[in-house]
Amino acid sequence: MCLVNSVTASADDENTDLRVGFSARLFVDVNENDARAALKVWSRAMGDERGIPVDPNVSIYKSIDEIRAALLTEQVDCVSMTTVELWQIHQTVPVWPTIVLGTSDEGVSSEFVLLVHNDSPVRQFSDLQGESLLIHGNGNDEFAKRWLETELLDAKLGRLEDFWSKTTTAPKLSRAILPVFFKQEKACLVTRAAFRTMAELNPQVGRQLRVIATSPSVVTVTFSFRANPDSPHRERLIAQVGRITETTMGRQTLALFQTEELVARPFTELEPSFALLDRHQRLLHELTAATAAATSPATPAQGLLAPK
Repeated sequence: MCLVNSVTASADDENTDLRVGFSARLFVDVNENDARAALKVWSRAMGDERGIPVDPNVSIYKSIDEIRAALLTEQVDCVSMTTVELWQIHQTVPVWPTIVLGTSDEGVSSEFVLLVHNDSPVRQFSDLQGESLLIHGNGNDEFAKRWLETELLDAKLGRLEDFWSKTTTAPKLSRAILPVFFKQEKACLVTRAAFRTMAELNPQVGRQLRVIATSPSVVTVTFSFRANPDSPHRERLIAQVGRITETTMGRQTLALFQTEELVARPFTELEPSFALLDRHQRLLHELTAATAAATSPATPAQGLLAPK
């Protein structure tokens, strides 16, 4: 993990607006223009209500390369991104993640659950091979897919795209869960909190659907600062972050991310999440190496006669 403590703030930091960026992956089923307008209002409110001067011209980055470049060239002071995106850049980009997004039900961590209908004969992963899968695309879907693929690789069942006949991302929770409830699809992948919410709205869903696999608790979204531990804005934002729900604008902003609170946490809070992503990468490399070895031309060392 890359933590840099030697970067110091300039004398102008006190008079410089905090430049904030957001990953486009955080906005689920939200028009980008609407997101920009809401974030501009939020940035002004932060200055008026919390005394934190935030540049109203927030940036929304559409790729991991854009996020990396903005941080390395110091175009932005902090970026809210998925944990998968942070994991992809943390070895090469000095960042100081201190704030994570969470829900009041699950805290700062989330669990993913793989659901099937109670009437289904499915009892384990292998029973679903060749079937289709619905994934709730709520900004967590990339992490959800990596966890599920890790389980498949561990069980020697192959990659996600090879195991399932089709995987479909559903932006709305109902479109992920209800087809399984009505037996139109075999399985869906959602967070435990989302399943709980749907079961509260429709108790039949909770009674008719069954969990066959559960992920470890992981952090899925972060608010990460460019490494500059002496920045006065960083400390002010951390001090005020827990109070964002006290205002209507603050609650509306969090609703954009489908979350309910911001919580300051140390980098170590991300270690279990990074460990799962590291494990996925390692298993993927092992599968790639094994596949390459199995398909490479035979050599004398493999028992064939060498040419004379």
